[in-house]
Amino acid sequence: MSREVPDGGSNLAVVPWPTEAARRVALAAEGSPRLLVLAEGTDPPPLLDCLEDWVHAPVDEAEMQARLEALRLRVRCHRLVVPELDEEGFLRFGPRQVYLPPVEARLTAALVDRFGRVVGAASLMRAGWPGETASRGKLDVRIHRLRRRLAPIGLVVTTVRQRGWMLAAADEPAAHHAEGA
Repeated sequence: MSREVPDGGSNLAVVPWPTEAARRVALAAEGSPRLLVLAEGTDPPPLLDCLEDWVHAPVDEAEMQARLEALRLRVRCHRLVVPELDEEGFLRFGPRQVYLPPVEARLTAALVDRFGRVVGAASLMRAGWPGETASRGKLDVRIHRLRRRLAPIGLVVTTVRQRGWMLAAADEPAAHHAEGA
């Protein structure tokens, strides 16, 4: 029988393997952490991502707790990789944060939703000025301001020529030829 282990905002799923293989796949698709409890004599499946681990049944309670704690640590590390923007306009990346004014927060929300991927000018203008017609010049000014605000927390907004902009960690090499960073 599977169960959820509360973890301060994320639940660690304990999933019997292989009886609940479909649930494992669904949890992985959601990005949920999970501990597979392998039936006796069962080989472990290839891990789907860093938010998964396994133990053989019957499992000692101390080993179960150690594996769950290791998953909790991985969850915390994993979640620091992607910036988080709250409803008040605070953008957090790792231990650092910055406050963003409303228009810049809306632009950043669109960039965070596609973190590490290109977002086009039309999408950003719709996000930054919903229900209004924004000019490319207005967008360029806000992107310039956004770059200055994000640099201290380790984020960059990179121009991807003729495609749009991409939000990434400052220490990551850009996946595309970029200019204007």
